[in-house]
Amino acid sequence: MYRYNTKAIFLFGPTASGKTNISLNIAKKFPVEIISLDSAMVYKDMNIGSCKPNKRELKQAKHHLVDILLPSESFDLGTLKKHLDISISDILKRGNIPFFVGGSMMYVYVLLNGFHDFPSDKKIKSEIEKSYETSGIKEIQELLRRLDKKTFETLDNQNPRRLIRAIEIIQITGEKLSNLKKEQKQLFFKPKKVLKLSTMLEKQTLTKKIEERLDKIIKSGFLKELETVLDKYNLNQEHQSMQCINYKQFLPYCLNGKSLEACFQDALKATKNLGKTQINWLKKIDKDTCIKAGESESIETFSATITKYLRSN
Repeated sequence: MYRYNTKAIFLFGPTASGKTNISLNIAKKFPVEIISLDSAMVYKDMNIGSCKPNKRELKQAKHHLVDILLPSESFDLGTLKKHLDISISDILKRGNIPFFVGGSMMYVYVLLNGFHDFPSDKKIKSEIEKSYETSGIKEIQELLRRLDKKTFETLDNQNPRRLIRAIEIIQITGEKLSNLKKEQKQLFFKPKKVLKLSTMLEKQTLTKKIEERLDKIIKSGFLKELETVLDKYNLNQEHQSMQCINYKQFLPYCLNGKSLEACFQDALKATKNLGKTQINWLKKIDKDTCIKAGESESIETFSATITKYLRSN
């Protein structure tokens, strides 16, 4: 059983590889509506640091999952599913096709490969969160290790949110999460109805684009944006939104007076590492078309691929 019985197009690739511009050009030519798969663009007022399309671009093509949360809120798979149900229903009513664009590869992978619909309980989650707030990450790390050593060893056990969620599922079900994950997943899309497109750049070119973009972000007023968001929503380093690339690295500049150059280098390193991680994720996904070329060549090739796909579906 598939959650959505519809055609769907995916455009993914490493950060700074031109996905936004390519997607806007594709949206001009085909009956698609863009669904952003970016864990920073979901937040209101976080525009410059997330490289969010500007107001003109957002009007140029219909976008979904952009500006749907306050920076003080959390974004997870449950939130994604809730908004996806609404967005895809609206897209299909207008006779259009969902066009997923973004670099949050975990969500791309889940949408293409399915998910386990594990239960949640606010009371249990709250108790685990209190334990974390009182005793720190080591307390919940040790708890998960005792409950499910295999999950602890395979999970990102430096990420409090994932630790808390894993413990929550185990306490609700009374089963090890590592055993529950062996059960059949729920799938979003029928594989034969999905078109997967991927951008890619040579390492040297990608590195240069990352450096140029970060420099542009700073010159465009990102530090002012960060200060405004921090003040408006009373944020600190514990909020999920402040874990996003650029926001996390420049937060010490605003809060602790860390030098701008040091923060710049931290952000540069983090973005390059993100690019490497995204490329590793891409290796796990079978792609219909992967382009190692400039934006104009990619747009032309992708357009031809989409035309062929629509004719055959």
